[in-house]
Formats: sequence, C-alpha cells, structure tokens
Amino acid sequence: RSLHQARLAMEEAHSDTEAGGPSETATTSAAGSGGPTTALGAVLGGHGTVSPMEDVLSFTVARDIVSGIVVSRFWKSVAASDTVWRDRCEALWADKAHVPHRFRDVDAMGRLQAYWGSVEDAKRIAISVEELCSFEWSIRMKGWAGPDWTANDAWWQGQKSCIRRYCPDGTTCSAERGAGRW
Repeated sequence: RSLHQARLAMEEAHSDTEAGGPSETATTSAAGSGGPTTALGAVLGGHGTVSPMEDVLSFTVARDIVSGIVVSRFWKSVAASDTVWRDRCEALWADKAHVPHRFRDVDAMGRLQAYWGSVEDAKRIAISVEELCSFEWSIRMKGWAGPDWTANDAWWQGQKSCIRRYCPDGTTCSAERGAGRW
C-alpha cells in the first residue's frame, strides 16, 4: 500500500475513536482501572498482556500493519494498539537529536498517530521557532571566513566553542557576546 493509503486507514481509525467507535488506543483495562491495556485485553476482557497478534505484528512492516486496520474490528483494535506502535516509535526516534514533544506525549496522541506524524515531520526542510529555542547552539566561525574572524573565535584558539541560546522574542544570549537580536 502507498503511504497515502496508510494515512487514510490511520485517519479512519482515529475518526472512529473520536466518534465513540473502537479505540485506537484502548484506555480501560478489564478491571476498569482506567490504565492502558492491549487490544486483546480490550476486545476479549483480558488483563493487558501482549497478545500473540501484537507480538507477530512487531515483525511486520509498518505499512502492512496499517493495512490490517480495515480487515475487521478485531484487526483494527490489534493493528492500531499502542502496544504494537510503542517500540516502532522508539526505534524511529532512537537516533534523532530532537523529537517534538507532541509526538512523545502519550496523552496527546496514540502511538500509531505519533509514528506516522513523525514520519511526515521528518520531511520538513526547516526547523520551527520552538526547536530553535529549545537547544543550546555551539557557534564557531568557518575557516574560510578568514583570519580576521577566526582570530577572535574561541574554537579556533583551542577553547570550547561559544554557546548561544535563541529566545522566542527574537533575542539571543551568550556569555561571550551578551544579549542581541536575530
């Protein structure tokens, strides 16, 4: 299936959740404790252990899992469960310097939506102001800037590079240069 078809299946699963249909992430356990549970526990009244289906899906390609959502209600509950997508999200994010908080927040969205949202987000070619302002940036001059610029640069003098923080109001701050505007 194409990524577009996978996204449509995911949106259908998400819209059913909002309409009161089968939950994309089952949120009540059989005992009614209100804690998260697995799809099998929600469908068959189990106690939240990983079902064999969820275990099998851990070896399946993500797009194939999403295509299983349209097979039946049971398949939908299994293929869209957080249990299936939690490890996929962690693997997808393992080598990332930054993953937006909205994807990591399990209360904000299910892991299925977080996974595919992260895949789409990775296609961006620019960072957001939130991302710019959430890091400390190591600043140094490139060698081709010339000796007039590199002579005063800490990194070129064998010291730790300058650290700069950017603020949402357009100001910057660094110990070396003080406050400024960007």
